[in-house]
Amino acid sequence: PSPNTMSMASCRAAARALSTSAPPPISSVVVVGGAGAMGQAVVSKFADAGAEVISVDFVAGPPAASYSVVLEPKPTFAAAALDAGDKVAELLRVSGAPKVNAVVCTAGAWAGGGVGDADGLAAVDAMMGANLQSAVTASHLAAQHLTGTSDGLLVLTGAAGVLGESGTDFMAGYGMAKVATHQLVASMADSGMHAVAILPNVIDTPNNRIAMPDADHSSWDSADDMAAMIVGWAKGGSDSRPPNGSLVKIVTEGGKTAQGGALSHTGRAL
Repeated sequence: PSPNTMSMASCRAAARALSTSAPPPISSVVVVGGAGAMGQAVVSKFADAGAEVISVDFVAGPPAASYSVVLEPKPTFAAAALDAGDKVAELLRVSGAPKVNAVVCTAGAWAGGGVGDADGLAAVDAMMGANLQSAVTASHLAAQHLTGTSDGLLVLTGAAGVLGESGTDFMAGYGMAKVATHQLVASMADSGMHAVAILPNVIDTPNNRIAMPDADHSSWDSADDMAAMIVGWAKGGSDSRPPNGSLVKIVTEGGKTAQGGALSHTGRAL
């Protein structure tokens, strides 16, 4: 062969080298729910890593955020997602912020109740808005603004408590919203980006400590540890991330929170 002709083996070796090369540095990240306790931890860790961080929430983000997109409540999933998408697109255009490398959804809430009374039905509405609508909005932002390769990362927040074969009659709305979020992860993974969900148990936040003052707080999941985990996935590229489309268990022992096993959206171990 001529000096400028590569053999098939050489081509394969070059392709492997390209596929395992280090991903580009994190330049810009969107955090949906950036003003909440978990969101602030994620914003701070990404800012420490040198990223420009866009907080998307109903109030201004923390000081570590480079930009804040402040939303107004919308009556439908479509209206909420499209409004957030337009606002983020305008911010990226005006600010000249670089293409988004990761979208992380930390927004959410918990309320109990079944569907047999008015309070339980109100909780269904609230949980669908706080949890699933936020996840849909984050997924829309990822579809619109993530880098156009599999290096782009979407992280949603699921829940360990809704896994398994038993129902969640004592928190029907929350259970429905989180199971739907788990399915959404699988759908987004099919779209070409790298999508995963974390499955925290109880996140150690000031509000949770107020609500459950007598609980064993050492067993609760650390927001800072989970945020550092997510930053590591974004920095490391696809080879260092959990499987695409997976749900990632969060394990806390001795006050230290770490990544556990990965599951499919149906709960099957990967």
